[in-house]
Amino acid sequence: MTLTFRSSHVQTPSIAPSVSSGSGAYIFAHRRVNRLGRYSALSPVTVSSTFPVTLTPQSYADTNELIRDEFLVSDSGGAIWRIIPRTGSQLGSQTVTTYDVNWVVASIEDNQNLPVNAGDLGLFDADGSETFTMFVHNAGQNIGSLTANILNPANNTIYAELTNLVQISLQGVLVANGTGVYSTANNRVINWGISDSNNTFPLSLPTNAVAKFSIRLVNLPSSGIANPSFDLNFTADKRTATVSFDRNWLNNSLLFSPDIGFGFPILTNQGVSANQVIIKPFSFNFQGTAINNPLDRLFTVDNGDRKVVVNRLGEISILQASAALTTNQIELVSFTISGSTVSNINYKVNFRPLIVRNRVVTSGTPGDFIRLNSSGNIVVS
Repeated sequence: MTLTFRSSHVQTPSIAPSVSSGSGAYIFAHRRVNRLGRYSALSPVTVSSTFPVTLTPQSYADTNELIRDEFLVSDSGGAIWRIIPRTGSQLGSQTVTTYDVNWVVASIEDNQNLPVNAGDLGLFDADGSETFTMFVHNAGQNIGSLTANILNPANNTIYAELTNLVQISLQGVLVANGTGVYSTANNRVINWGISDSNNTFPLSLPTNAVAKFSIRLVNLPSSGIANPSFDLNFTADKRTATVSFDRNWLNNSLLFSPDIGFGFPILTNQGVSANQVIIKPFSFNFQGTAINNPLDRLFTVDNGDRKVVVNRLGEISILQASAALTTNQIELVSFTISGSTVSNINYKVNFRPLIVRNRVVTSGTPGDFIRLNSSGNIVVS
C-alpha cells in the first residue's frame, strides 16, 4: 500500500458543470485548485455546447482549502483542454462570451501529491496557538487504521521527549470525488505518546480516499525542548481482508501460524507496567473477513474482570466483562487484572493452525485429539 502526503487537498468534482448555452462544438469540464495552487483531476464533461456560456460548478464545503473553481474547454473532444481565464471572483459561476484559441493548454492530471516539509506547514509558535493541516492520501488498498509517531530527525527514533506535547487530530475522511463534506465517524484527538495503542486512529480509508489531520503543539514546558524539530510518521495497517475459500480456516477462529508471526498467547502483561496489557499480533476469521492486528498494542486497563473484543473494522477494545456486545463484535479472550497480576485468562474462540512447520507428533493412537498447549506446541491427548 502507498501513502502520499499533501499540505492541501481538494476533491475532484463528481459531476459536470452546468451550462446555460445550446448545442455546439465545445465540451466543458471543471476542476478545483487548492490553496497551494495545485489542482484536482477533471470533473465529468458536459454535453456538446457553444458560446456564450455560463458555467456553474458543483459546490464545495471545505472553503479553507478551495481557492478557485477552474473551468476548461475542448474543441477536440477532450484531446486538448484549454484553461478559461478568470477575473474578479475565483469561485462559483463564470460567464464566457467567446472561445480563444490562445488560452493556455492544460495538464489534466491531479498534481496535489508532493513532498510535505516544514516549509509547507510553517513554524509552530511557542504558545501552541499555531495549527497546521496535513492530508494523508491512500493510493493503495483499503486501510483500517493509521498509526502516528513522532520521530527525532537526528536519529530517526521515537522522540520520547515530545510525549504529550504534540496534539494530532483526525478531522475526517474525504472520498476521491465529491463536495468537500468529510465523513467524521472516526474523529479522534490524541496527545501523542510512546504507547502504540493510544496513537492509532481506527478509520475506514478506501483506495484514493484522503484523511485530513491537524497538528499543533500543546503543554510546552517553560524550559522548552532540546530539539525544536520533529518528523511525523504515519504507518498504515491493513486491518481487514477477505478469507480465501481454499483455506481450511473456520469462522470465528484465530489463526495459529508462528511462521508468519501469529502465535500464542495473544494477551500478555510481560515487560509492561502495572495495569497494562499487550495484545500481540493476531489474525481472526470474522465470518469470512480476516481481522489482522500486525503490531503489539499496549492498553492501560483498570482492575477487574475484562474482555478483549474485536469488530468487523478491525478495531480492538478492552471492555468490562459484563459489557454487552453488538452484533458486529466478538469476544476473543477474557481475563482478570489486579495491578501487575493478570489471571483467569480464558480464550473464547478457537485457534486454527494453517501453517505448521517443525511440529512433529511422534505418538498417539486412532481417536486421539491433537491440540495446542499453553506454549503453542501441538500435543496429543
